[in-house]
Amino acid sequence: MSKKVIFAVLCLSLFSCLYAETYFVSVNGSDSSSGLKEEEAFKTINYAVKKVKPGDMVTVLPGIFRETIQINTGGDDAKAVIIKAKFKDKTVLDGGICLKEFKKISNRKEVYEYNFPSELPLELKETDTNIYYSPQIGIYEVEKNLSSFFYDKDTNKLYIHTSDAKDPEYHTLQAFFHDYGIKITGVNNVTIDGFVLKAYSQRGIFLYNTNNCTVKNCRIYDCGSGIIGINAKNTLLEDNKLYYNGLNKPFGDDSAHISFSKDNANTTVRRCTALYGGHHGIRFYGSMPPQKLVFENNLLDGNRLGGIWFKSGSAIPNTVAKSNICIGLDDPTSSSTILLNGAEKYFNTKICTNNTEYPEAKIRQVCLAGTGDLFIKPKTLNEAKFVDPYYYDYRLQSDSPYRKKVEGKDAGAFQYNNDVFFVKQDGSDENDGTCIVKAWKTIAHACKNARAGDTVYIMEGTYNESIIPEKSGQSGKPIIFRARKYKEADNPFTGDGKGREMFKINGEKTKVGVKGIVINNLSNMEFEGFEVSDLPQSGCMINNSADIKVKKCVFAKNRANGLEINGGSNIEIDRNTFWNNNGWQIFVSGSAKNIDVRSNLICINSSSKGMVNISSETVVSASFDYNCYYPAKGILNCRFQTGNFIYDELSLWQRKTGTDLNSFICNDPLLVNPVSGDYRPEFGSPLIRRGEFSLGIGVGDDLNFVPKEKVKEVCFIEDIRVNCLSSTTATVTWWTPQILSASSVYWGDTPALENKIDIKHDNSIFHHIPITGLKPGTNYYFRVESYAPYHEYHSNKELTEQDLKKEREFFSAPVMMFTTFKKASSPRTFYVSPTGNNNANGLSKKTAWKTLGKASNNAEPGDTVIFMEGVYYDKLEPLSSGTKDMPVTFKVEKPGTVIFRGDSSAKEAACVRLVGTDYIIFDGIIFQVGTSIAPQVKLLNASDVTFKRCHFDAYSWGYILNLTAIDCGNLTFEDSIICNSQGYPMYISNSSSMILTFKNCNIGIDALPMCFPKCKKIIIRNCIISSISKQKCVIFPILALTDVSCMDSDYNMFWFMPYDKDHFIGAMHPANNFWLIHYEKEKSTRWYGLEQWQKTGNDLHSFSVVDVKLNRYNPSPFNPVFTYQDFIPAMDSLGLGKGENGTDIGIRPYGELKRNDHGVNTMEKK
Repeated sequence: MSKKVIFAVLCLSLFSCLYAETYFVSVNGSDSSSGLKEEEAFKTINYAVKKVKPGDMVTVLPGIFRETIQINTGGDDAKAVIIKAKFKDKTVLDGGICLKEFKKISNRKEVYEYNFPSELPLELKETDTNIYYSPQIGIYEVEKNLSSFFYDKDTNKLYIHTSDAKDPEYHTLQAFFHDYGIKITGVNNVTIDGFVLKAYSQRGIFLYNTNNCTVKNCRIYDCGSGIIGINAKNTLLEDNKLYYNGLNKPFGDDSAHISFSKDNANTTVRRCTALYGGHHGIRFYGSMPPQKLVFENNLLDGNRLGGIWFKSGSAIPNTVAKSNICIGLDDPTSSSTILLNGAEKYFNTKICTNNTEYPEAKIRQVCLAGTGDLFIKPKTLNEAKFVDPYYYDYRLQSDSPYRKKVEGKDAGAFQYNNDVFFVKQDGSDENDGTCIVKAWKTIAHACKNARAGDTVYIMEGTYNESIIPEKSGQSGKPIIFRARKYKEADNPFTGDGKGREMFKINGEKTKVGVKGIVINNLSNMEFEGFEVSDLPQSGCMINNSADIKVKKCVFAKNRANGLEINGGSNIEIDRNTFWNNNGWQIFVSGSAKNIDVRSNLICINSSSKGMVNISSETVVSASFDYNCYYPAKGILNCRFQTGNFIYDELSLWQRKTGTDLNSFICNDPLLVNPVSGDYRPEFGSPLIRRGEFSLGIGVGDDLNFVPKEKVKEVCFIEDIRVNCLSSTTATVTWWTPQILSASSVYWGDTPALENKIDIKHDNSIFHHIPITGLKPGTNYYFRVESYAPYHEYHSNKELTEQDLKKEREFFSAPVMMFTTFKKASSPRTFYVSPTGNNNANGLSKKTAWKTLGKASNNAEPGDTVIFMEGVYYDKLEPLSSGTKDMPVTFKVEKPGTVIFRGDSSAKEAACVRLVGTDYIIFDGIIFQVGTSIAPQVKLLNASDVTFKRCHFDAYSWGYILNLTAIDCGNLTFEDSIICNSQGYPMYISNSSSMILTFKNCNIGIDALPMCFPKCKKIIIRNCIISSISKQKCVIFPILALTDVSCMDSDYNMFWFMPYDKDHFIGAMHPANNFWLIHYEKEKSTRWYGLEQWQKTGNDLHSFSVVDVKLNRYNPSPFNPVFTYQDFIPAMDSLGLGKGENGTDIGIRPYGELKRNDHGVNTMEKK
């Protein structure tokens, strides 16, 4: 290249740099300002990003911004667009608001109202319990459901029912109003740096069709998902923290902390932390195999579905997973570790939290161990000799057996670096201190020898020494002193409450002269986890020091101040507990600068001088916030002092100093046992997740916050009634308003109560159990009972059996009595319309009811409920059973016009829930929505239920269950459509007496099979059964059976995709572990093609076709416009006249619905 060309390039670069702009944004700014200086900042980030060009930077000053940032302008290969917070973790993008000051309404159980002059929130969450509330259509539905809400737009009132029926003041309620935090769409070369994003209902940061984008130093929590990329190539994610994302989402391609799909080549995820998510920590998903991926030094723990997982059938080329720590929740053979097919994996640490024994070959097969990887189960955790798992410090002690195990290198995520030391009361200062066995004896020795970058762990016990370090750390290499909290005898994953003892300096038990923690003229130091109490002076003294952090410590009952700061700068006091020190809890004198006091519990008693005393010159640069102030009983006010000014109220302190704006006073912090020195918050404490970044206040776990000694729950039975009473039936109802529980009724015509109906998988607060087969005009006695519900583990029969054996406490009510009617009532017909009125009588179209709930409460044996055209958004849950001669019928007025869309956030069932109800008929209803957790229809202890001409439409809705049935009797489907997207179309369990019948149905299987554990008989006649998905059906069969001998199938028409014709029937493992179909299919399944299947005596008159010829067919899940009419076989369908006794195969026309002359060629649509 010539000198002239080089000179021209340099000049062009200089010219570009000179004209690159930096824009500033401030919550106190104005969008009419220039934005070019901090004092002339814009007010909104969106306004600033609209002005950028390649090379520009937007710097956002500290504050809270409630907006969705849409970035449509990017940089180029030479000049990125940078959007950054001026200070990391100080600029918050908040998609919601915190709700306070609710009022209980008098005529409903545990329902509270809030004046809400705003639009309907997208979602509502109890952040202290991580429970999302489900939206309801009225106050009555809110009353029946814990964790629910209804917004009345006519009165601008929000009605809620908390997760435990307690007053909302015991919880932190967050309303979500924005779906996305930052959206980067169709642009390249954008960097996002240093933001906090919280409370966005869908995605924190979304990258769509991007290239060369970077997200770093961000903190994302309480969002629908964390960082999501679709066709996001060359992406760098670095030093991000993510937690509590995806907890409200069904399983899907963007429900992880970090999730990428489609083309995501050259993505790097480095030094990211992903904790306690609803799904995976890191997930790559989609049809295009990921390639050239790098995963280094990431920490993943507590994610429900595992750490790093890739959904790709082929190997992942040029991909590296190195030095990651992945802590799985359950099964090491599930995706709880690092699943990377064909990738290079080495020096990762994988921790399983379940002691269950699994075959070593299976573990190796699924976990895909890499070179130098370290796989640890709880019983071997102690043997590994990690530094301290409680702090996620998985460095190895010097005597770990995993040192130098792999070609001279250490196994696991960290190579030994001689920078961790231990102090133990029975140690020796002659030791090298590099492991617990060779620990030093004295703190003084550690304080003398600790160097920059070292961590000193002090073992539990009460010490007769002070912590007085002699050397400073360095920027980026602080000296850290920690109380080691993990005890070798404990398993920190079992929840036994151990492993929390603290290092203690106690003035009552130590010699005279011990001074607690003293920092004199030092810098870059951190102190964590200590308890200092009962000293004659202050618990902690920080004198003329800089860059000091004191966190998670307890300073209690010291006779001077809790913590004292004299001069210095950049001192962080974070998540400590100050408890009844005689002086000030925090005392700051002199000219200290930049004192940051956050998320502390600060308590005073009658002997204390007050909460905080800070010099007037220091308060200007100090920052207090998210603290909880607890004046002990008998103390009428808090006391704060600044210079000569004394403030006896928190509100006055906040107003005068402009600080502590998110802090609060509590009447009782609910600590485990402060008298005995356990200052952790109990379950239900107001300290849980009320601190900065939704972490805890005071000491205790920040994220996995529930103490192991969880408060025992007591079940109160209330409001027992007999409803829907007839001559032969009655329904007993009652409430357990504080607790979700299962239910039983003991009954009989004598007080001996010789009969029992048990709904052991019930999980509700409102219980109803129908009793049938009664005699007219007879007295009956009954007693209700509630207890902790049993759990159905769909993929693990052993866990189900263990749960059945678990001891439960039963809560009973006194024996009561009712008398059946002497004569049967005449059948009635009711009407329901989306425009109806629940105050009407429902007996005509003009006086139709409005909701499914109203119909649920009033339909009795022999009644018919007719639904008029429209979409219904609540749930049908009939109280009454029908009888064989007088069923309860729910039908539509006009075919194809009634949709039950239900509750998309339901936890039990979205559209219909039958509990103990028999002889129910559904006719002509379209069921939609549902989730992977809550099916469209759920049956518990129900029998003789019939679905006629119904349409289970889940094809467009993702991972959805159409129907589940547990402990049920006979179930029949006639002329119905079962069309599923990616979930199990049907799951039936514990129903060995069931006769399951499918007649003239269209069954379309996309992903997972119809799952039938042992039934008495499964009858399939005149049905069209088709496969859809190429990706899934090569793994799973269409039908998965525990007992093939119960099948009675014939006169059906099958439409197999070419790659799917041999995957017709899969024999499930007897242990009911469906996933064995995938992982051990050679051992646990037998694949029957149609010809092989016919050799079993089934489907001898059945046949397969290359085209089913329906009226209309479009299998794309992204264009899901289906009607019942579309699925009717056309006049040229090969199934007409080929059914049993010369009848037609597939659903049949009825009413105004007809067959077309010619069907759509379905293979062309594929």
